[in-house]
Amino acid sequence: MEHDWRTNMYLIFLYHGAYWLKEEDAAKQKKKQIEKKEYLDKLKSAIIISGIVVALAGAAFAITKKLKEKWSHITQCSRVLEDS
Repeated sequence: MEHDWRTNMYLIFLYHGAYWLKEEDAAKQKKKQIEKKEYLDKLKSAIIISGIVVALAGAAFAITKKLKEKWSHITQCSRVLEDS
């Protein structure tokens, strides 16, 4: 089947246009994957940091509680010694 030069040019344009769109879609897909990975990395970092903060707060609470208990015990002992 013979085509005139306009038809040939149109077919070439369509072929290259489809190729370009395919490449553009691949680039968009890759960009989405990179953005998704970056988002997941940020989320992972946020979860880890939150866990560390919670652990530190728990440790501070436990230490404070122990210090209060010891201080309470010390003050009770000093009162007993003063009374005797």
